Amino acid sequence: MLDAGVALLERWQLRVRVRVDEAYHFYLAGPDQVRAGHLLEALADGETRAIFCMRGGYGSMRLLPALAHAPAPTPRLLVGFSDITALHLACARLWPGVRAVHGPNLATRQLLGEGAACEANRHALHAALFDPRQPMSAPIQTLRPGRVRGPLVGGCLSLIASCLGTPYAPDTRGAVLFLEDVDEAPYRIDRMLTQARLAGLFDGVAGIVFGDMQGCRDVHNDLWAVIDDALQGLDVPIGSGLPCGHGPENLSLRLGEMAELDADGGVFRLFAGG
Repeated sequence: MLDAGVALLERWQLRVRVRVDEAYHFYLAGPDQVRAGHLLEALADGETRAIFCMRGGYGSMRLLPALAHAPAPTPRLLVGFSDITALHLACARLWPGVRAVHGPNLATRQLLGEGAACEANRHALHAALFDPRQPMSAPIQTLRPGRVRGPLVGGCLSLIASCLGTPYAPDTRGAVLFLEDVDEAPYRIDRMLTQARLAGLFDGVAGIVFGDMQGCRDVHNDLWAVIDDALQGLDVPIGSGLPCGHGPENLSLRLGEMAELDADGGVFRLFAGG
């Protein structure tokens, strides 16, 4: 699917340079030093304006030590989601000029498939790339009422939980925290939220909005009741069902931009950026 992803970017009038290695290492798309080299080359390339990650899965966290001492790149976008959350978190800590776009990975059916959801994904990614001043909004459900604004941070819950206790844990003070995941049973969601709470992730957070949490259910427990229980006593607005993440619809979010979580009105908004 990589060729189809490249063709899509070229239809958007982008000049594409592909950095890929045909080797693999266990369950990874190559040894760490090779994969880190591709990323560092793209970060150091002065002509690069955006870096698109091809797939998620596992392995991005293993690249973080290679980024720690790399020179700061010029401003650019880093596009992806799922395992790419680890790279987004690292860039937020190391290089504020590298702006994260939580959106579909390039070589995936979310972006390249047919149907209304895929078309919406393409439209949202195009807007995030070429029209950052265009605000976006999406419906949500209300778990806890309230209305707040703050910079948007977050991504895949399991990656955020794995980065707690490292230099790359996100700063959520005053922020709207976005969390999503896939195929995690409710008890595992409970465990990750409890770990995050014990680690102080929610200290000072303005509000929390969850994605659709694709596949994070079982026949015995209501996921949202489990989440509500895990976050008991946290007096902030909480929304659910934002169409971003591993479900069919994965609208692109420019992390770091000002967001509004209106749990009273059932809407999430992301405002114009620069």
